[in-house]
Amino acid sequence: MSTITAIVLGTIRAQVCGKQYPIKHDLAPDILKEAYALSKAHDVAHLVAAELNTQKALQDNEINELFRKQQILAVYRYERIGYELTEICRILDEAGVPYMPLKGAVMRRYYPEPWMRTSSDIDILVKPKDVAAATDALVGKLNYQNQGAYDHDVQMYAPSGVHLELHFETIEEHYLANANEVLKSIWDEHAWCISGQQYAMSNEMFYFYHIAHMAKHFTEAGCGIRFFVDLWLLNHRLEYDHQKKTELLQAGQLLEFAQNAEHLSEVWFGEAVHTEITKRMEGYVLSGGIYGGVNNSIAVKSAKNGGRVGYAMYLVFRPYHELRRQYPVLYKYKWLYPFCQLHRWLCLIFNGGIVRAARLLKRGARVYEETGSGVDKMLRDLNLAQKTKSNR
Repeated sequence: MSTITAIVLGTIRAQVCGKQYPIKHDLAPDILKEAYALSKAHDVAHLVAAELNTQKALQDNEINELFRKQQILAVYRYERIGYELTEICRILDEAGVPYMPLKGAVMRRYYPEPWMRTSSDIDILVKPKDVAAATDALVGKLNYQNQGAYDHDVQMYAPSGVHLELHFETIEEHYLANANEVLKSIWDEHAWCISGQQYAMSNEMFYFYHIAHMAKHFTEAGCGIRFFVDLWLLNHRLEYDHQKKTELLQAGQLLEFAQNAEHLSEVWFGEAVHTEITKRMEGYVLSGGIYGGVNNSIAVKSAKNGGRVGYAMYLVFRPYHELRRQYPVLYKYKWLYPFCQLHRWLCLIFNGGIVRAARLLKRGARVYEETGSGVDKMLRDLNLAQKTKSNR
């Protein structure tokens, strides 16, 4: 583990997990600069800043001022999103629409201070049959802008600019087929009303959902440090029926991934020792940002599609679930897929896309040569490889 990584993980461990991590007060500016860059990429710079501030290790210089700003920004984001979440809950209660907050809206209660768990948006789950009623209520009562429905959610924006993802499914249908089947049972078997129309998942299902969300990003381009902070807190702050939790993970074919992700979180924030696979996971996670990186994405897509040739075919023939993001008409008229594919090719030809695609293909060949086979093996060892084969 590098000095930079040790500083970032050590300060988070101290601030969030209550462990001791003495910090030198004469850290070189270059060290702090790299620590800032790594922690900001993973959206945990505010946690590093908080511990540096606690130990009075922030000096009066440019880098430390950047850390301070991240801490202030985290508090501001929490207050801004918290206000909108309260308003959303009020309106959905009044409209009689059952709803369930997801992700950061729930996770932040397990942090020492709620502002420590940052979020870029608000995620709310409603039943598919209630999507229209929920969107109408938010548009009519709070002046939210409805940007349209996509794979698993409706994209909406508050007048303040806060982004809301109004989910009718927890993750996209083309990811993790077995996990998706488990998640479809949330409303029927794993939810209870806590007040008004607000529901919560059982601890076991919330853990499973977090693992499924991690696995989704892990099999696309990687998932950042914050996912593992959340996982450590879930393991140390919640009580479970461990048999039920294991049964959910087995049904979703995520047990191996969960066990190794847990182990890595204990390496970083507890006292565990690396295994061979957690070392590979660490390198993969740290090489990207909060939702991975370009090289990770290329390596994974090459592994999914059978190597360099398969990756080249992927660049030419974009799968339906990706192309429909570019051409939303495909959500309603799937038969237009070949015509949208043709339109995409014409745009590439006449807008300089061929040169960009050639550069990406060249980069893809280099990345696959360096890491592709290793990423493929890692996914297989985590029992995630087969989850990515049916994504077309």
